[in-house]
Order: sequence, then C-alpha cells, then structure tokens
Amino acid sequence: MLLRRLAVLGLAVAGMALLGQSGGEGAKSTGIVMTSGSLRFAPATCTMGRGDLNWKGNSLTVRVLGHRDEKCYFDYTRYEGTAFTNYRCWASIKDAEVSVKLSRNAAKEVVVTTSFDLAKCVKTRTGDSAAGTTNYVATEAVATPYKVHGKCEPKKREAAASYHVVQDRKDFTAVCNGGDDVLNIAGPAQVVAVVVPPAKANVTLKVVDIVDDKGVLTVKYTAAAAKDAAAATPVLVVSTPAMSYKAVSFVENDKAVHKVDMEK
Repeated sequence: MLLRRLAVLGLAVAGMALLGQSGGEGAKSTGIVMTSGSLRFAPATCTMGRGDLNWKGNSLTVRVLGHRDEKCYFDYTRYEGTAFTNYRCWASIKDAEVSVKLSRNAAKEVVVTTSFDLAKCVKTRTGDSAAGTTNYVATEAVATPYKVHGKCEPKKREAAASYHVVQDRKDFTAVCNGGDDVLNIAGPAQVVAVVVPPAKANVTLKVVDIVDDKGVLTVKYTAAAAKDAAAATPVLVVSTPAMSYKAVSFVENDKAVHKVDMEK
C-alpha cells in the first residue's frame, strides 16, 4: 500500500492577481486584485488565489480556497514578525466583494480593516514560520472546499481496499491511469486523496463531506453495493487545497477505516 505525504503541486505566487481552475472542472477563477495597501476579490467568481499585504515587519495573507454550499471559503493569516495566526473565513457568493485595507490612524499606527467580521471566522492554527512550528487550535471541525474527480482507472486492485495520499504526479500515475488529467484539473497546491476498492467488490463510493477536524483532514464517504461492475466506482479521487495537516483520515460509512500520518 502506498502512503504518501502532502501533495504540494506548485504554490501560487503571493501578491498577484491569479487565475486557476476551481468550482466546476474547467471553470476559470477571477483573480485577487492588489492595489497599494489593499486587496479585494469577488466571492462569486474568485475560487483560487493568494494576496499579501506587508508593513513594518508585519504582514497578512488571504488565500482563496474555493466554493461550497453557496459560500466562498478563504484563509486569513496575520503575521507579527514570524508568529502567525490563521483563520478559516467565508463569504456568501452573493456578496459583492471581500476586501482588506491598510490605513493609518491619528497616531500613524497601521489599522487593518476587513469587509468580513473576523470574530465569525474560526481560528485554526497558530505558530511560528521561522521555527517551523504549527499549533492546531480549532475547537470544531471546519468545512473545506473539495472536488471529486472521476477520470482515472486504478492500475492495480488488491484483495483489500487501499488508501493513498499522493505527493506528486509520479506517485499518482503509479496508482491510476489518466493521472495527468486529474492532477491538471486539481490545480496548484492540493491534497489528493485516493480510495481504491477491493478487487472483487462492486461498490459505489460517494463523498459525503471533507473537513479540517482540528488539523486532521477527514474524508467522509459512503460505500454501497453496486448492481454490477459497470455501475461500480473504480476509484474515488478527491482533492482539496493543501495546508499543514497532522494526518488524513478516511471515514467510510461513519467508521474510520484508515489514517495517513502527515508529520512523519
């Protein structure tokens, strides 16, 4: 069984208006618009991108993760020197825009103004980028956007189900035929999780949810008997934006069946 670590398939360049694939497969994302001391994006059409603002040794980052449940999800990270705090935030896709602006008050101190209420976001991680430390501080599971891909056939099926978190294109194509197409669709900086059913089982696999559960990426899905091989799911491939995770957990029919340690 292949057990692979986090798939980082190319990170977006900070501070640029970026294009990428998200939403429906092949749909183009509008960019994060950067101006002097501000950034903004349209939650209805921006599904991927990153922007940074910097001032006097401090900075902030906004990374758009994608759409789900009529919301646009994004991570908002504040840095004081190298110490950081990360928040999972969201906006309705009906909102006109999400914005972050820097200004100065009467004392000439930098003030950060956001169009969203940070108190309604979920604090997920703290740490220090220089020390390489990350603390998982969320008190609840938080939603993360994901895509289900169906364009590959497993190269090999074992007597028992196998579970994979792939690192790169070579690892992916070792598991699935057609892997290049799936990875190109997945886009940059993704975790790609794969479930290959047992060789003699005709089953239908369906994703129920994917959440960041206090630093564990949890892939929840159902498995049910298929009427025949034609109706079965040959392989379940799902991708979600990459970030630091302690582990990836596979949960089938509400039962944890496998876990990949991401910190080894």
